[in-house]
Amino acid sequence: MKEQKILSGYTVFEGLDGAGTTTQALLLADRCKLKGKAVQLTFEPTASEIGVVIRKVLAGQLPYHPETLARLFVADRYEHLFGKGGILSLLDKHIAVIGDRYLFSSLAYQSLDVDFDIVYEINSMFPLPERLIYIDLAPEECERRMSDRDQRDIFETLALQKRVRERYEHTLDRYVKSGMKIHRLDGALAKEELAEKVWSIVRDGR
Repeated sequence: MKEQKILSGYTVFEGLDGAGTTTQALLLADRCKLKGKAVQLTFEPTASEIGVVIRKVLAGQLPYHPETLARLFVADRYEHLFGKGGILSLLDKHIAVIGDRYLFSSLAYQSLDVDFDIVYEINSMFPLPERLIYIDLAPEECERRMSDRDQRDIFETLALQKRVRERYEHTLDRYVKSGMKIHRLDGALAKEELAEKVWSIVRDGR
């Protein structure tokens, strides 16, 4: 495993579609702001032109080769980190960054159709967050939560989400000795209870 730099002040949420990563990222950002902390919430894919293309692919609006999609995520992530107003510049200004998805999503999702080691290698240039909060929720419950969505992306099926969960387990195992703080939380908890657990982790610097 390659040694990757750890970015202090960067917290990332990961989990299956429907697990509640966006909700918890938003709640944490709001809590930080109420406490007077400078914080910026970011998302992947980003709102960049590359991110727009990715979202069209995920919506099934554009044909794609699996490895092309994996590399599009890498390009979007590079801009997200190193571009103007990106994660590194925010951290340099002592602004904490909360991310809804990062390279771990690539490892879990893109490795469904591309060899895991290839996806890992093309993402190994990127630094790691200070902490990764993985919201674990059964694919069946994620499916129930997504049942009222008007539109789903190409990965939002029960069969694929079961496979994605397995890939997340493999991904988390890969980073156990990375120096990054990894927290696994129960996504079946009420969102308020889960948010309290998240806050205690961040507040205590765990």
